[in-house]
Amino acid sequence: MTEYNYMWVYIQEHPQETKRLLGLEHQQLLELIAYGKLLKENQQKEVEKGKVRLIKEGGGNKAKLSEEEQIILMLVYLRHYLSFQLLGIMFKISESSAHNIFNYWQSLFAENLPASLFEQVKKHPEEMEKIKEELIEHELIVDATEQAVERPLGQEEQKPYYSGKKKRHTSKSQIVICSEIKDIVDVVIGEIGSKSDVTDIPQVDSTDRVIHLYYTVTSNPNQ
Repeated sequence: MTEYNYMWVYIQEHPQETKRLLGLEHQQLLELIAYGKLLKENQQKEVEKGKVRLIKEGGGNKAKLSEEEQIILMLVYLRHYLSFQLLGIMFKISESSAHNIFNYWQSLFAENLPASLFEQVKKHPEEMEKIKEELIEHELIVDATEQAVERPLGQEEQKPYYSGKKKRHTSKSQIVICSEIKDIVDVVIGEIGSKSDVTDIPQVDSTDRVIHLYYTVTSNPNQ
């Protein structure tokens, strides 16, 4: 009999609490889990095509968490920004396993569910330039935030994460949207390093990539 993590059990018993816990409605969560399973299955099929098996299919170590629980772990991190140490304790796995699970599912979803216009066309430079040209005619809204992170070990490793504004160690995330077309233009998540506010974008701690995006899109190329 499979023993599920309490978080997944709780969500099944109290579906109305799903949005508060994970930022998604319960039905959206079920759809995301079903899609994630399909993506993983297709990915594994591609891997199997060129694989020479030494053990029979289905052999090897069994995952401690079900696919549902792994996806929920990813969502808990994105919703609450807990440390991987705490996630490991919550899901009864090691800190490194929590980190690996998050990275796997986040990368899988990011590749198949682009978070922004730029993500959709990042492999097509011509389309990227076309979108930039179209966005020149629109007003962009830029918003940024800092999330507290666990202090890295070692003084040199800590320096890039330290925020003079927040007086603690943080990572920076930023989103650029266009309200006229009701879409997300670009997203930057988990950047590190000290950044100054940009005078043309008041009250926003911007990463270099978004600063570049802002000036690229809003500047008149004929000036």
